[in-house]
Amino acid sequence: TSPTEAYGNLLSKDSPAGSWMVMEPTKEKSKPLKVVKIGEGIESMKQTLSPEKVLFACIAVHGVDVRNDKLRSTRTKVVQVNFVGANVPAMRRMMALSGKKSVSKVCKGVALVIQATKPDEI
Repeated sequence: TSPTEAYGNLLSKDSPAGSWMVMEPTKEKSKPLKVVKIGEGIESMKQTLSPEKVLFACIAVHGVDVRNDKLRSTRTKVVQVNFVGANVPAMRRMMALSGKKSVSKVCKGVALVIQATKPDEI
């Protein structure tokens, strides 16, 4: 699955709240990101984050508006996590900078961005 396709699936109306994708930067200019894993639930997403890696995650959150007990509106919002593991060497941390640019091209309309070095920071 390409990052663009995975992100589109995340925004789909059929996608449950808590759906997520994790991407890793590559050295290929034609494919600067690859999807590492796709899943559901924040705890399983956090388990995917490795202290030795630079990773980018997006998780879908549903905002639900209820009016007059009849009208219900659900909007999907995306939270992006820029994860640079605590054990990533300084030279590899530079990948995070180029990766952020690539992620912004794929993940449009992100509501919140979190910078983290440990899963517990999310």
